[in-house]
Amino acid sequence: MNFCGCGTNFSAAFQKLIEALEEIDNHPDRDILRQTIVFMTDGYPQEYPTEKLQQLRAYRTDNARGPNSKSLIHKFWTVALGDYNKEVMQKINQKMQGDMIDIRRPEELEEAYAQIAEIM
Repeated sequence: MNFCGCGTNFSAAFQKLIEALEEIDNHPDRDILRQTIVFMTDGYPQEYPTEKLQQLRAYRTDNARGPNSKSLIHKFWTVALGDYNKEVMQKINQKMQGDMIDIRRPEELEEAYAQIAEIM
């Protein structure tokens, strides 16, 4: 299969994240297991992942999963590297109420992850 130049499937990535969050949501200690998500890409999406972002957004909102439930996603980071669709990445970041880091060169990744770790 040739994947180069075909666009990045953000929906597939978000689906895997949703599946992992569903497992955590059913865990007896779900309210103490708050997650930090780092979404990183260097690509252009095949399509905007509207449906998956709506599902994912529920894990970022208190009481979305039931009365008195805490959000599972404590912090959402969007890390974009190189040449990417800036408009789409900003839209995803806004939807998830995240923080965005724009990286021009791979050498900047270490500093970006240090910044994320410092805030966690």
